[in-house]
Amino acid sequence: MVNLLMDEADLNKYTGLSVYVMKFERTRWRRVGDLGGRAFVMAPVYVGASCEAGRLRGDCVYVVHPMSRELQVFDVKDGSMETQRLHEAPFSNKAFWLLPTSC
Repeated sequence: MVNLLMDEADLNKYTGLSVYVMKFERTRWRRVGDLGGRAFVMAPVYVGASCEAGRLRGDCVYVVHPMSRELQVFDVKDGSMETQRLHEAPFSNKAFWLLPTSC
């Protein structure tokens, strides 16, 4: 589970996150400090899924903001966050995904 922390001034932006894994033997969520080298891609309200990192950076959560044409990348291991403008992406009020052309 990914818990996104919202910016109070701009509810379309996130300032941080925490990641949890379900421990079924105890029926509890446990906070983790990495994604096991995987990437997690999500569009809030729509969908979220983990995948092999491949051309994406491992242990990162990718959050797309279709209306503002931005992509936020959170590194779960070191806690850093970067925002990338998606200038060439079409305006959309629905979730979309763009795959990077380089790593």
